[in-house]
Amino acid sequence: MQNAALAEADVVLVIDSDVPWIPAVSNPADNARIFHIDVDPLKEQMPLWRIAAEGSWRADAFTALGQLNAWLADQPIDTTFVTERTAHHAAAHDARDQHLRALEAEPSGTLTPEYAVGLFR
Repeated sequence: MQNAALAEADVVLVIDSDVPWIPAVSNPADNARIFHIDVDPLKEQMPLWRIAAEGSWRADAFTALGQLNAWLADQPIDTTFVTERTAHHAAAHDARDQHLRALEAEPSGTLTPEYAVGLFR
């Protein structure tokens, strides 16, 4: 099933992931900007592996994220945009949480895997 957050993302930052998505199942939008940071971005030992990234860097994730955070600290912030995006993602999170809780509800009849796993929360 297509991951909704991945499908609607305008920017995707892949960090140290061997399989960030499974193309036959889920993909970023065609116009999404994709950036890739990894200790081995070419995955030389994995034939036919490729992320169609706008930028790909061989780097230690901790160091790269520290540098990215330092750069972001100097950038102006559009507080209205941040507020809108925060509300959007909070609503999406709440909807997903409600969906998962509904799946974990006590079934009427057949025991479901979601219910069984939900017992251990």
